[in-house]
Amino acid sequence: DKGDATSFYVEVGMKADLSDAKVVQTTAKKIELGNLYVSKTYYWRVTDSNGRYHSTIGSFVTKGSFRNINAGAAYNVRDIGGKMTSSGKRIKQGLIYRGGELTPAKYDTGIKQKHIITLDKTAKRIFHDELNVRVELDFRNAGGESNNQNSSYIGTDVKFQRESVSSLGKFYNGDGTMLKRIFTTFANAKVDAAVYCHCWGGADRTGTAFFLLEGLLGVSYTEALMD
Repeated sequence: DKGDATSFYVEVGMKADLSDAKVVQTTAKKIELGNLYVSKTYYWRVTDSNGRYHSTIGSFVTKGSFRNINAGAAYNVRDIGGKMTSSGKRIKQGLIYRGGELTPAKYDTGIKQKHIITLDKTAKRIFHDELNVRVELDFRNAGGESNNQNSSYIGTDVKFQRESVSSLGKFYNGDGTMLKRIFTTFANAKVDAAVYCHCWGGADRTGTAFFLLEGLLGVSYTEALMD
């Protein structure tokens, strides 16, 4: 409310002293924040760009138990975290994500097999810098379906793990070696080295893997099935 203040720094973080805060510079009366954790307290403070005026530290609490991710052209991106389990605990957020394929260029592998650009500059920045994805787990087939991809387009520091799942039967018919590799990757996920798991659309093969994972973590059958 200072009449001569026209540009501001807005700090937003999850620690009360704002030591972890991200800073947004703006000349507007409001800012929009995306991809926040659900059911978490955030703290904020506003300072004018000349450092003369600053607000007290305020806070707000996000709602919900379902964390959708806005990631540019990438689609169907979700965090497994945020869901409540039967033990009354909430699954940790920021560790394992699911969604559709990440392709920087169009390609066509046949009838009804057109693949569009889903990894634009915005998506790449969000996956690498905001979500801290450092492992890409790809369920597409190694050949035409994935355009023979053998490394991650998110960044050179991102590990690419191919687990070709030609059909859902690979999950149900006892391919224990593959399942062990997949769930070991999930178990090793860290906040600064998150996992992004996908197939083509991020629904059937990816959905099956996450149905199993959510069951292991104690999510109810109904909620896992809805997801």
